Amino acid sequence: MKFTITMWDGADFTNPAQFKTKTPSARQILNEFGFIPPDEHILLHASDSGVLEEIALDREFELEKGADAKFIAFRSDRSFKFALNERRMPWGESAIPMATLKSVTSTPDDQEFVLERKDKPDKVLADDDVVSLDDPDLERIYTRRREWKLKVQDVVLTILTPTIVVKDALVKAGIDPTTGWTAAIKYKDAPREAITLDGIIDLTRKGIEKLWLRPSHIQNGEAIPSFPRAFALRDEDEDYLSKSDLKLETVIEGGRRWAILRDFPLPSGYTFSAADIAIEVPPTYPTAQLDMFYCHPHLARVSGGAIPQTQSSQSIEGKSYQRWSRHRTGATTWKPESDSIITHIAIIADAIAKEVGQ
Repeated sequence: MKFTITMWDGADFTNPAQFKTKTPSARQILNEFGFIPPDEHILLHASDSGVLEEIALDREFELEKGADAKFIAFRSDRSFKFALNERRMPWGESAIPMATLKSVTSTPDDQEFVLERKDKPDKVLADDDVVSLDDPDLERIYTRRREWKLKVQDVVLTILTPTIVVKDALVKAGIDPTTGWTAAIKYKDAPREAITLDGIIDLTRKGIEKLWLRPSHIQNGEAIPSFPRAFALRDEDEDYLSKSDLKLETVIEGGRRWAILRDFPLPSGYTFSAADIAIEVPPTYPTAQLDMFYCHPHLARVSGGAIPQTQSSQSIEGKSYQRWSRHRTGATTWKPESDSIITHIAIIADAIAKEVGQ
């Protein structure tokens, strides 16, 4: 009868050897795999349950029929200890890459490693991170269910799978995907990349900043503003706003009601980094549409040049707001059953970005 042992080769347990004896010593195992002299090496056993154990040189290890035993050898005179999920484990070097720890402990893909440190916040570890085992700040490493963050417009979603279909992300963010949107993914320090509503977002890709929505049909134009007598936001709007990082206040002035986004972030290319954005909300909203938006201070490009259809202004709170005349057409014509402040904010963000080429 023969028993199989596989030795870690730096990437996987792919280096096999067969033993006739059921109980070889650590010294015999090291000799068989060419780790000579054995006295200058340490041997670890990696169990299928993810536990690492140091095997003394003269200790006999009992092999099981039909199962490959997995070992890791190091040229070292000592082992370094660390705690993983409250279990103390050895390692043969002073640092351990997370990709290696994941492999040797058979950690599933849906789990992530988190480093607990003294007097510092816990740190989520990426596969290319390396943890120093003699770092005095090291407390322990633990695993937890992996999660990814995706910003859809201004709502931050927590997602438990490494990929998500665009239209599913919209639904999770409270946005109707059937109302004429085109989508793009904004990556850090890179142009937006167009993606279809049926497209799949790889959340493991680094640098994702947000899922950007663009209404399919918007044109510039002039329209007469409404003069509402009442103001109400529907529950869907409040739910969306409560989950977003937007700061929205309501203002009543001269019989007109305004929803004002405070410190709305602007893309690079403007002379300001943020502005207050006012939206006039008619009394019969959402049956009546939201139309246009107003900016304070008046926006101007760093590169200069007039922004079309922004020459009019409106006094709100004693301040001059710049009116941006942008209207829905075609597939994005206002639909009371699906349109709201949520979709109007998307139009605002897109219109502002377009004027600086984003």
